[in-house]
Amino acid sequence: MRNYLALSNKSPFYLILTGFGLLQLVIAVIALLFISAFVIRSDRTDGVVVGFQMSPRVPKSYAQLPNPPVAPIVEFTPEGGKPVRIVGSFFERQPSSALGDVVPVRYQPDEPQSAIIDVFADKWTFPLMFVVVGILFMAAARFFDRRPA
Repeated sequence: MRNYLALSNKSPFYLILTGFGLLQLVIAVIALLFISAFVIRSDRTDGVVVGFQMSPRVPKSYAQLPNPPVAPIVEFTPEGGKPVRIVGSFFERQPSSALGDVVPVRYQPDEPQSAIIDVFADKWTFPLMFVVVGILFMAAARFFDRRPA
């Protein structure tokens, strides 16, 4: 009963922002666990950048720009398998790799098509965005918690 009374004295903005912040942090933890499990269960090899692909979500007007956002297309050969091509998940205006560059790749031996480029941005950007947004919501909630009594 005592905890309920403590929450009833909180601003509605505090409760909403705290809830959204906690939700973002839970999503971040789940994403971190999934990616960590993938990394632990995966094999590592090298792939070669064979091209670049524009995001399908980029408007046609952006496609005409000198440097539209692109992701690398990487080809690698899993152990004892046929060559596989994957598209990086991180789109950049100035790609960090060039055609012919060798990049590290992580893949599941039983499902090499689900491979990822083994660089920080491709693995950790998604969960870290949720961590940052969750922390921002929690910080905003603290602002609304400081109501005058």
